[in-house]
Order: sequence, then C-alpha cells, then structure tokens
Amino acid sequence: MSHLLPLDNISSFSSSNYGGVDTDWLEDEDFHIFKINIPGLKREDVKLQVVGGDTLQVSGVRKGGSERAYGKWHMKERPVGTFLRKFQLPAEVKADEITAFDEYGVLTITVPKKKLFIRNIPISML
Repeated sequence: MSHLLPLDNISSFSSSNYGGVDTDWLEDEDFHIFKINIPGLKREDVKLQVVGGDTLQVSGVRKGGSERAYGKWHMKERPVGTFLRKFQLPAEVKADEITAFDEYGVLTITVPKKKLFIRNIPISML
C-alpha cells in the first residue's frame, strides 16, 4: 500500500455544518477506487477534475430544495451548500484514463495505475 492520504489542510470544506461528503478510497493492484456518497445530486451538480496532473478534486453544490412556508421543523440534518474534497494522487497513475459513474447516489471514480515496466538488460563480456 502506498502513502496515499487526503491533502491535510484542504481535504474537505463546506459552507454549512453538514456539507462534507463521505469517501472510501481503496487501492488494489491495478486501480485506486474512490466511492463518494452524493445522494440526491444530479450530474450537473458535481464537478470532477484532475488539477495539476496529480490532484483529484471533487466539488459540488447541494441545493436546499423548496422550503415550506408553514410548519415547524423538528430536525433538519440533510446537508446543503458546497463541498470540496481533494486527494493527492501518486505518480504511478494514468490521470488521463480516469472514469466515473454514479449509481444510486454513490459516485465511483476509478483511477488506473501505470503498469510497472521491467526490461532485462543483457550483460556482455569484455
């Protein structure tokens, strides 16, 4: 396993107390796989970018929806506002081949790794 961690000081922020996104990051032999909870968001509400060739950035906006003009809220915990997560990618990934899909509110991002190239070098006699 490599030394992959979210960027410490900028790993997550939000404009509200509930604006973060839960993320799982799995590394196997061929891929880095991110699973990010984004229930209720449309594709156009989420932006996925590679910044500077080595930082995976996921951001978006959770809209508050239509507020009722009457009634009394007893609890309101669903997140609203902006979110941003940044992850430092290792050098051995193919940033130009990243894929992503949303399935039932879970964004799955697949980052393929570069294959280790090994070449045998013949040793000649002098």
